[in-house]
Amino acid sequence: MKTPSKTFKGVYPATPPPYTSDGQLNRRMLADLVEAQLQAGVNGFYISGGTGEGILHTVEERIETARIVMDQVGGRCRVIAHVGAVSTRDAVALARAVASLGVDAISALPPILYRVPFNAILDFYTRIASEAGKPMFAYYIPGMNGITFTADQFDELLAVENVVGVKFSDYNLFLMQQILDRHPESLVMSGNDEVLLPALSIGAHGAIGLTPNIMPTLFVGLYDAFLRGDLKTALELQAKANRVIRIMLECGAGGLGALKPVLRMIGFDCGVPREPLPQLDGAEIDRFRRQLTEIDFFSDPIYLGWAKDRMH
Repeated sequence: MKTPSKTFKGVYPATPPPYTSDGQLNRRMLADLVEAQLQAGVNGFYISGGTGEGILHTVEERIETARIVMDQVGGRCRVIAHVGAVSTRDAVALARAVASLGVDAISALPPILYRVPFNAILDFYTRIASEAGKPMFAYYIPGMNGITFTADQFDELLAVENVVGVKFSDYNLFLMQQILDRHPESLVMSGNDEVLLPALSIGAHGAIGLTPNIMPTLFVGLYDAFLRGDLKTALELQAKANRVIRIMLECGAGGLGALKPVLRMIGFDCGVPREPLPQLDGAEIDRFRRQLTEIDFFSDPIYLGWAKDRMH
């Protein structure tokens, strides 16, 4: 079954997990964040991936995350649940569970920790996709896990039953375009927010990323501007996003470590990243806030108009 994957196009925040002060999942904050981003116009959510700290969660926490998001969404948009895990058994259990909750699609990193041959990677995806019975997106992020695929290997991967597309988190847009050219029926979602516009220009169908969590209106505006052929606006919005992304990447904890401090600044207290992910200390957060202020992050409506009611 090859589901018409174009129905998944658009902007999908890679939802972070909010925690309480004792490190438990903050259910109310997760629902609030999802609702605010829905009101900002996002097209869907990608949960329990890298930004979602899914690999650091128990199977039960990941299932609960899916349940909370699905309840809050209430059918208003699509939800993709990442089910990749160290063991195939856990990934299959997750795939079955989130499918029963009604998620629209699943996704998975290739097998992590153990380096296995490509035929074992294909077996991993085949097993999960078969058990879930849902459209599935491969997750390509070689900068994080060191696993690279050739265009020929993507041919084999996208031939797996139910695998309808790829979350492509890499700067190799030449490889992205080969995938698009060779698989026009498949969907490729850009995972690197700083090159979303170039990715769209070669045929990517949307974005699954970290910074749409704090700039959903901007990214929805960029995507819509591109679709209507307003390249000037799209370029301006990409440049604005990249000013924020540069500061986040240089802040001392990388984009993932910077995300939750920014969310706290704008009224969504999601706690701190789960160990071993790095955290910013007080001085680093103060410097980070000053740098964001210097580029008008807190005053330009394109950045935070969607969250103004929560800001103090």
